Amino acid sequence: MDHPATLTIVGAAAGAHLIGPKRTGLRHLAYPTGGPVDPIAAKTANELVGNGPQHQLLEIPLRGGEWHFEGETSIALTGAEVTWTLNGQPIERYVRHDLTCVNVLKGSWSRSGCYAYLAASQLRTTSNVKDGTAERISPLLRKDAVQPPLTTTVSSSAKPTLPRNFWMSKIAVNETSLIRLPTYYDRSAVQIIQAHVGPEWRRLPEGKRKYFLDSLFTVSPVADRQGIRLSQDDSHPEIPTRLFSMLSSPVLPGTIQLTPTGLIVLGPDAQTVGGYPRILQLDIQALTNLYQLLPGTPIRFVLE
Repeated sequence: MDHPATLTIVGAAAGAHLIGPKRTGLRHLAYPTGGPVDPIAAKTANELVGNGPQHQLLEIPLRGGEWHFEGETSIALTGAEVTWTLNGQPIERYVRHDLTCVNVLKGSWSRSGCYAYLAASQLRTTSNVKDGTAERISPLLRKDAVQPPLTTTVSSSAKPTLPRNFWMSKIAVNETSLIRLPTYYDRSAVQIIQAHVGPEWRRLPEGKRKYFLDSLFTVSPVADRQGIRLSQDDSHPEIPTRLFSMLSSPVLPGTIQLTPTGLIVLGPDAQTVGGYPRILQLDIQALTNLYQLLPGTPIRFVLE
């Protein structure tokens, strides 16, 4: 491909971010870890178009939106189960698509999973995104939005076998290819989240710890890359939130804090120090799992 491509967001992709790789070794300077909320989906998208692990890509929550490409590029779409169309024609996820000329990509609301990823090769960007940084993308509403010419061409490459993802509940196999697509969890079923005890877990009375593990929580729509607020199922009394005093202490992505207003699960862009009890800690697998659950999904915590 001789000419870099340009990409314009036309609208309806609220919350989209341009994502760099994780930042390591800087948390002592108060820099968040950053990186994608679903590292495997992001890595797969970049690999499909031939990008390296340090390459930026788009992270798109809940709704695919509308994107205009101009020039030559290859794209791949992974993550949440969004229905994508290119110039009005359905296209597959987890496949590389080669584009020339002008193309219009549109995505629906997600049927399952929260975060979709869009990787592109030969993409020109004026962003200053660095390691671990996420830059929010704002829609550019253009009256002269281009339409795809009749000469636009799209072709799909061979479909490689992808690594099994940790948040897969099952694997759906496309009989016409080697691709293995992840199937996200059913929002109507209670999802079990594996967790480790946090530093302040044992400071809770035993009765409260049991009460906490026996309770159901719901993924709240109050969520972003900094964290997810969990609400409690109406069928259970509220978790006691009367807190003890403690010094501000280090926190990580996946730390679950007990605050006066309930539970907050910290995400990749969260702060590095917090003053609320760290009652549980999720590993990267469990955190990705939780981030890909749609708002309204009931969950229960189980200690590993």
